[in-house]
Amino acid sequence: MFPDDILERNPGGPNEYPIWQVARATLAAPTFFKAMRLEEDDEKAEYIDGSLSAKNPSEEAYRSVKQLSDNNQKAVKILVSIGSGKNLEADPNPSSGFLLFAMYMKLAAKWASQSEATHQTVLDATRRVADYFRFEVEHGIGKIRLDAWQGKKGIKTLQLIRIKTEVYLQIPEVQKQITLTARHLVDVRRARSTQLDRWERFCQGVDYVCCMEFCDYKDEKFKGRQHLRRHLEQVHQSDPAVVEFMTDQGKRFPPDTGD
Repeated sequence: MFPDDILERNPGGPNEYPIWQVARATLAAPTFFKAMRLEEDDEKAEYIDGSLSAKNPSEEAYRSVKQLSDNNQKAVKILVSIGSGKNLEADPNPSSGFLLFAMYMKLAAKWASQSEATHQTVLDATRRVADYFRFEVEHGIGKIRLDAWQGKKGIKTLQLIRIKTEVYLQIPEVQKQITLTARHLVDVRRARSTQLDRWERFCQGVDYVCCMEFCDYKDEKFKGRQHLRRHLEQVHQSDPAVVEFMTDQGKRFPPDTGD
C-alpha cells in the first residue's frame, strides 16, 4: 500500500458512467468474465475485478474520502462494510489461459486472509474518529464458486444464498448492529440535508449555471451554490435577493439516461 501522499486516488473529476457499467466492471473477475471497457469523451479504460488488489475495498474507500478532504481524519462519519461470505475459496477456470489462471490461483489463496486483515486495519483506523460496521455471512456461502449457477436460471444457488443470509440476519447481535447502523446513517443524512451547499453535488449530482442575460459564462458549469453565488456577486454585482433567486434558477440536475 502506497502512502496517502504518493498514490492519488480518484484523480480528476467524477465520471458519468451508468451504474450498470460500473457494477459490471467490478465483477470482471479474470478467468470468468472479460475486462469491461468504458469510454467517456476521449478517455478509454479497461477494468477488471478490483479484488485482485483489494478483496475488501473498504480501506480504499476510506483512504479515498480522506484524500478528497485533504487527509482530514474526521472526513468519514460512518463506514459500512458488507462482505461476500467468510472462508471464500476461489475455483478458477484454467481454460482461459495458464498464465492468467496461475496468477488468479496465487492471488485467490490470499483473499480470505487479506479481507480479514483489511477489516482489522479499517477498524483500527476508524477507532475514535468514525462509526464502522462490518456485516458478513459467516456460514454456508463463503465457499460458493464464482461460476456456481445451479438450477434453472441459478435458482438453487440463489436460494442457498438467500437462506444462509436470512439465518445470519436473525442473529440477535447482527440485528442490533443493523438497527444501530440505520440510526447512524439517518443521523448523518439529516445533518447533510442542513448543509445544502456542501452535500448537494455529492448526493444529487447537481451543477449550477448562470442564467443572467448576456453573461459571458453561460456555458460554464459551477460546482456548487457557493460558486455561482460568488460569480453573481462579483461579476454581476447582484444584490442578495437577486443572488438567491438566480442561484435557484441556475440549479441543474443530471440528465436521466434511462440506464
